[in-house]
Amino acid sequence: MRINRGKLNLKGVVEEALAFGADRLMVLERWKGAPGKIELYVLKPSVERYFPMIYLSSVRIQDELHGRASIRNKLVATIPGDAPIELRRLSEALASFLRIPLVTTEHEVKGVSGRLVFEEEESSPIVTFERPPDGTEIGPRLIIKDLIWTDKR
Repeated sequence: MRINRGKLNLKGVVEEALAFGADRLMVLERWKGAPGKIELYVLKPSVERYFPMIYLSSVRIQDELHGRASIRNKLVATIPGDAPIELRRLSEALASFLRIPLVTTEHEVKGVSGRLVFEEEESSPIVTFERPPDGTEIGPRLIIKDLIWTDKR
């Protein structure tokens, strides 16, 4: 489900999400006209920020990759077994937030309609969506600049 913020503040967006029965909220903020930050919130039993806060260096949307595609059935998150610790922390946090299994081996990917893929390119974490079995990237592709794990910087 998607809610356009319009002139709503965070409290208003939370109230709209709760009215739709949502128990989690992902807020995408813009910076200079482009996606710049993703904040995650757990709404029930009480509204709490979920970490990490994700600062983006760039985003490539579906139209820039391979056109429109959607994932309607089972989704898993995949990460290489030798992934750096920061990428592993990110994958575990997002898989938990999205309530999807996190796997490290290809045989665990069978029977799914989409994969949330965590990888690293030039020391930057990248998160993207692929459609098995051919591994076609369907986007969006998020290139991450920084991850904030606590309220204290």
